[in-house]
Amino acid sequence: MSDQKKLFDPTTKNGYRLDEVTSSLQKEIRRQNTESLLKEIILGIVSEPESVETYLSTEKDEKGEIFIINVKVAKHDIGACIGKRGETAEAIRKIIGLIGFQQTGKRYYVKIDAPKIHKNHFEFET
Repeated sequence: MSDQKKLFDPTTKNGYRLDEVTSSLQKEIRRQNTESLLKEIILGIVSEPESVETYLSTEKDEKGEIFIINVKVAKHDIGACIGKRGETAEAIRKIIGLIGFQQTGKRYYVKIDAPKIHKNHFEFET
């Protein structure tokens, strides 16, 4: 009888506890919500919203896992996303980092994909 009870145990599915599966799904939904929030913020800043792309990557360091949300925008919108002295980008990173950690317990970082500019790009001949 105890073997039969194990077969029909509603708290497990395919060897996983349902509360663990549910928790994992909830974290995935929250992660997607964080990424969607970032995309909405960026769409409000740029002049060419159809070119906005986001994709997620992960890295590990000594403190654990970091979710990195990469943002790609049109070349002429990069300045608007970064802002003067990087203030806009830093504000976006703080908001997404706080909300992402609050919702999932994981660290988030926003990376704005910008082309490399040579350090002498802004030097002018006189």
